Amino acid sequence: MRRFGYIALCVLLASCVEFKKVDIFDSGSQAPVPPHIENFYALNVLSDHLSGEVWFTEDAKCIEVRNESQTVYSGEGSLYLKWNKTDGGCDWIGLGIGWNGWASKDMSAVLNKAAIRFKAKSNSGKINSLPLAVSLEDYGGNAAWLGLFPEFITYIDGEDWATITLPLERFGWNEFGADASNIKQMIIQFEASGECFIDAVSVVPYEGLRNATYRATIVPLDRIVVDGELTDWNGLPQMDLGEHKVSICSDSKMLYVSGSITDPTPMLNSRSGKEAWNGDAIELAIGVNHEAAGGRTKLLLSDRHFILRASNNPELYDVSRDGIKVPGALTKLVRSEAGYRFEFAIPLTYFGLTAWSKNAAYPVEIAVDLGDESGRKTQVRWNSPNREGFHNNPSLWGNLVFN
Repeated sequence: MRRFGYIALCVLLASCVEFKKVDIFDSGSQAPVPPHIENFYALNVLSDHLSGEVWFTEDAKCIEVRNESQTVYSGEGSLYLKWNKTDGGCDWIGLGIGWNGWASKDMSAVLNKAAIRFKAKSNSGKINSLPLAVSLEDYGGNAAWLGLFPEFITYIDGEDWATITLPLERFGWNEFGADASNIKQMIIQFEASGECFIDAVSVVPYEGLRNATYRATIVPLDRIVVDGELTDWNGLPQMDLGEHKVSICSDSKMLYVSGSITDPTPMLNSRSGKEAWNGDAIELAIGVNHEAAGGRTKLLLSDRHFILRASNNPELYDVSRDGIKVPGALTKLVRSEAGYRFEFAIPLTYFGLTAWSKNAAYPVEIAVDLGDESGRKTQVRWNSPNREGFHNNPSLWGNLVFN
């Protein structure tokens, strides 16, 4: 009975207790969202000092790496680097940074939206080039590489530190088989000799290439007549190159390219073969192996580069085949009030093709060269309007898809 009475008393007291209702989350978090690009947050690669995230070739005859507190771009410090591969007798000199605590970093979603950027300064004057290459290595041991070309080096007004910007899309991801979703570290490979300070190494937003896609039409055989009038192109899509308009289509035998070019001094070009670019001309770069598409930086044998000489004697040259005149090609140019109209056609058999694969992406770039008898003055490009060098860099090309 005494035990029963104790239990009854506990039940009675519990029934008199009033419980307060409390939400699981009283309010939203007030913590600021850290800087990020899309869902990538590991933006700080290196700042101020050496740490356990940094390693480098230990042979002092080849490279010297030390903390620097006097010559600094931002923060409390920078890194001083001095190397000499030849005199030091080293086969390879490198420095690696396993930022974010060596955690795996997924950069796959920002390849077209971000770049590695750092500041560099030399005691010997303005930096125009550095004998370096940079890679991003994955945890499988594969690394996507990019050379430090002069085009990546700029100076902001008023600064004596160079700004080095390495777009992620320019690294050789496909070429070297690197996995952008599982990055381990950034590696700097040193060549020849040099000396500089580096500071503020980070991942920054970067406006990537347009990566434009042109959807071309497979037309009935003999619909297109290469006469320069372009009336049989009505209803077909056009590429936008500002005041110039270009179209591409194909039938079962030929690839056709046409357009209307605005040019106050049209059809001035007396050069031929590989030199036909140096005057009025139309350039077509195309990769005929669609399985090889996707941002590579080196040309393959399946990549072709054609130049139509825009003159009273138009000819089509294959620059990728030593500038030969394309056998079986058709060409036509006609003057217009604004400049000129052009058409050319290339047999599919010249590409080694019997047909295009529908809905596959073939890499392509179109360029309009404008000049006079003294040579080319400007070039207007479709996919890479602000980036020169498409003639030897397929990563600058857009996509051609046949419907």
